[in-house]
Amino acid sequence: MYRADFDIPDEEAPRATEEEPVIDFESDGIDVRGEAEANHCSSDFFSDDQTRRIDNAELDNILDELVDLVNGRDLDGLSELLASDAEAGFLGRSSRNGVVDGFNDLFLRYPTLIVTRGDLGSDPIVAVWIFDREADRFDPFGYMTFEMSDKEEGLLQRVEYVDELPDTEDLVVEVPEHSELPEWEDWSELDED
Repeated sequence: MYRADFDIPDEEAPRATEEEPVIDFESDGIDVRGEAEANHCSSDFFSDDQTRRIDNAELDNILDELVDLVNGRDLDGLSELLASDAEAGFLGRSSRNGVVDGFNDLFLRYPTLIVTRGDLGSDPIVAVWIFDREADRFDPFGYMTFEMSDKEEGLLQRVEYVDELPDTEDLVVEVPEHSELPEWEDWSELDED
């Protein structure tokens, strides 16, 4: 085929005068390590402390599971994530069964309660939301922080509740979606029966 076989309009023809940008690595180079050292990154999450990174990863995994269990109202599964001497001061409970009973009470008082994952700086958190039916939106209801058990590996020892999400750039949370609402409507109907 020859170029004459194609009918290319003038406005679509490539311009021969435009040059492609070229990066000169010697004059335009950036030393990432130098930039990071200059910024004095102090995040615990990115620290060289291997133990801290592993703890955060383990807690992240447990909190992902906890979110699914709380949102699914799976109290037996929640019990399996808690140490035998688990504490939740905001629920007034200090045992595994007590904390589970406290969560059950929360579900009865707030049938549209839902939790999502989040991070506050380098610390993993669980954001708490309540669906406002009149306004047709999820309202933030605070967040929970967690500590791992020293005695029982892979289990949660302490659950704390803070009643307001902070207004800071360090906060990153997932916002619940409306697609999760039918599940809550089913729960509400069961609670009313």
